[in-house]
Amino acid sequence: MAPAWQDVRLAGLLLTFIINIGFLTYWRPFTASSSADVKSVLKSLGGLGRLENLRYKSAFQLDPPSEDAPYGAVDKVYLSFIIDNYDALPWSVIFVHGHLDAWHQEDTAVNLIHSLNRNQLARAGYISLRCDWFPSCPAELRPKDHDAVVWGNEGLHEDTEKAVSQSWRQLFPNEPLPETIAAPCCAQFAVTRQAILRRSQADFERMRQWLMETLMTDELSGRVFEKLWAYIFTGEAVHCPPPQMCACKYFGRCDPQVWEAPPSGIEIPEWP
Repeated sequence: MAPAWQDVRLAGLLLTFIINIGFLTYWRPFTASSSADVKSVLKSLGGLGRLENLRYKSAFQLDPPSEDAPYGAVDKVYLSFIIDNYDALPWSVIFVHGHLDAWHQEDTAVNLIHSLNRNQLARAGYISLRCDWFPSCPAELRPKDHDAVVWGNEGLHEDTEKAVSQSWRQLFPNEPLPETIAAPCCAQFAVTRQAILRRSQADFERMRQWLMETLMTDELSGRVFEKLWAYIFTGEAVHCPPPQMCACKYFGRCDPQVWEAPPSGIEIPEWP
């Protein structure tokens, strides 16, 4: 069955939280059934203010309803929001998926949004909603030397590494390809207007055009952007804050946390 366009009034819509919690949060649903998760999140956050649902729509497979939408579709929605609101961005934006819980989240979406330290976000400009280094830091992609650090059974992401290398000049025509690219996974993050505006609207339009025209699968093109969001907004090819510091400083979780054990030979700062 072909993808159907739905008026996503509860899933994947533009939510304005500026008055009550000082953020603009943009949801992108993975599945039609994710609306239940989004309803739960909205109810928990409370005080939503105005919901804008006329311009932002999202495509997903109706058969089967539990099938995930393509990775690349998520990034196109993120980029479209930035492009369409470039001249009227709030002071900060949180980009999250349309689920309440996931393996890559260290808490529910509600708790992550509530606990995020806005003062620290203002200083940092960009904060991943995941602090754990597994499976991405400190050297997931090594596009020149191909000697990436691999966690456990993850395996070397050769296809992603090759895709990033091949597409780099199109995405960042005036920037050299870094030797190492790494940041916490998995494309959920908070970013300030100032950090977004460090790149021109034309830059984001070029990125979206690449997504629309690439011959890569949506899954592969989505993984490319998953590895690059931190670089896009910080300019740092390796953006891996120590996980314990990240949890305490950015989310107020200052008790010792349990982190995935790093690969042999890799030292994680402040890791017990």
